[in-house]
Amino acid sequence: MEIVQIYAADLEPGMYVSALDRPWLETPFSVQGFRLESEDEVLRLQKYCKFVYVDASQSSQDVAVLRRKVRNRVK
Repeated sequence: MEIVQIYAADLEPGMYVSALDRPWLETPFSVQGFRLESEDEVLRLQKYCKFVYVDASQSSQDVAVLRRKVRNRVK
């Protein structure tokens, strides 16, 4: 498992968001950890978060592309 911290502005569909920069209960997202399926989900998440934690191993995003967007490598 490789968790990376990226800015919400860099999110794209296919990325698996495993954690937020705030408690999940402060957002309208009912599931803790999910794959972004659409641009609408990305925009909705960007309204609530400055950065998020993405699990590279569960993302359908190309790992090389994801690594270019890394703010901070967590694990």
